Amino acid sequence: MTPIRVLLADDHELVRAGFRALLDSLSDVEVVAEADDGRAALKLVALHRPDVVLMDITMPGLNGLEATSRIARDFSHTRVIILSMHASEDHVLLALRQGASGYLLKGARRDELDQAVRTVSAGRMTAPAYRPPRAPRGGLVQGTQWFPCDSVPRTRLAQFAALWLPPTWSGSCSHRSPSC
Repeated sequence: MTPIRVLLADDHELVRAGFRALLDSLSDVEVVAEADDGRAALKLVALHRPDVVLMDITMPGLNGLEATSRIARDFSHTRVIILSMHASEDHVLLALRQGASGYLLKGARRDELDQAVRTVSAGRMTAPAYRPPRAPRGGLVQGTQWFPCDSVPRTRLAQFAALWLPPTWSGSCSHRSPSC
């Protein structure tokens, strides 16, 4: 089986090292490059053509959101998962509007990272898009309602995504694809 090719983009070397160690422990996942800012990430995406980019939001120079927007526009084969410590709805919505396929908190569990990488590399959005600070793990929030991911039908996930993505989005839960 062809490995899932991942690029790490975070301005903190220890954070990248930690994510690399976690990803190296997963079967069929290969870290092909690391970047410490958005400009370097764009150059490395062009060079290595990864399947997935794990992208920090806040980096010097070109931030992760602008880099995500450019990757979504210029490299349609590459999916971006935003890595962040920010659990606010505003951060999640902005990331998805910029073209991210997923949003993962830096405090996520190892199995959540594994699931996010595999889901996004398959062309789908990650199901646990975010959780606010007081919400349990593994759920989606709309307004004041929390929905555990395993209790949310795929059509409901598509409705959540439709609220978050730009009007040009196709209305499915797949990243830039008309089918779910």
